[in-house]
Amino acid sequence: MADTIQLEVLTPGGSVFNEAVREVVIPTTAGALGILPHHTPLAAVAQAGIVDIRHKPEDRTLGHIVITRGLVEVDGERIVLMVDDAAQVKDIDEFNERQRLAKAEERLKSAQEDREIAAAQADILRSTTWLDASKRHK
Repeated sequence: MADTIQLEVLTPGGSVFNEAVREVVIPTTAGALGILPHHTPLAAVAQAGIVDIRHKPEDRTLGHIVITRGLVEVDGERIVLMVDDAAQVKDIDEFNERQRLAKAEERLKSAQEDREIAAAQADILRSTTWLDASKRHK
């Protein structure tokens, strides 16, 4: 398909998504980055949020993947999104995410070292992003 671009979302645990798509909008530190087939090559820093995916030009419904901070590389025919964690929004378990958030908040209260504080804050951001994505895209 000449009017598609391959999107691969990678985490340390492996590939979360790998499909040819028509359009992708990725949250970055510079704002939302819209990518279509044959996009100019670039690299950017992705931020925690929701990646919107249009599979076909005629699709009215978008697919959604929630991500943490990472890197985006585009070469015109392929988008590689390398992040610490990612999930398809439809697969989010809100109950488990609320539990994970509560545990992270407790860890933050008792954290004393900078690395403990940073790890707890990262987990809080992740869980709040997952919960927000789940609520907005049911």
